Amino acid sequence: MAMNEYPEMGPSLTYQRSRECLADGLAGQHRKYAQLSASAAMVQALSPMQVCGPLQTEQWARRVMSYAPAFGDDEQRVDVEAAVAERMARGEQLTAGATDFHLISTSFPLRFRARHWPWEVVADQFERLIHAALDTRFRFGLLPDAAPARMMPSPPVWIYDGRLVEYETYSGVLYLSGAEEAACALRAFRELADLALYGQDAAAELRRMRVELLGR
Repeated sequence: MAMNEYPEMGPSLTYQRSRECLADGLAGQHRKYAQLSASAAMVQALSPMQVCGPLQTEQWARRVMSYAPAFGDDEQRVDVEAAVAERMARGEQLTAGATDFHLISTSFPLRFRARHWPWEVVADQFERLIHAALDTRFRFGLLPDAAPARMMPSPPVWIYDGRLVEYETYSGVLYLSGAEEAACALRAFRELADLALYGQDAAAELRRMRVELLGR
């Protein structure tokens, strides 16, 4: 799925149901996401309920993809390993230099999964995010629990070159390309980005959370 596939989206809106997104399986879905990122000069993403896909460890991604991927499509997928490989390839895009990435997440996915998933899986994901926070080849921000945001950091949104906006829903994916809609998404993203922690500050908060949730 390349950005030029959306030159005219009627009133700037395209909606794909989960079964349409997953028509080529989970691996095909992630190849499409990778193509969108590859075709953009700048990708900005807010992922409040899940660790951003390109930042997930292999173990984390495998667990995420091993359950039914969407409420709108309950069929269990059989291409989990291929999808994990595609997601790991997406992670390599962060440092390839062809696209600039600015990713923001919250503490929620770590807190939520720490209650149910093996210690090693969550600990490895903490390490991955700590390294991401310190990597200068892309920007990763952690929105702290105490951030004085005037709005909830929701829903998940990906913004490509400031003009194509992707929202994830329970039943599918919504793409918006109107100038007004893109400007609104960018305004919300930038407001939350200003409240996020970066670099050593983000790494310190992640280490503090790791001790709080995992004991060390």
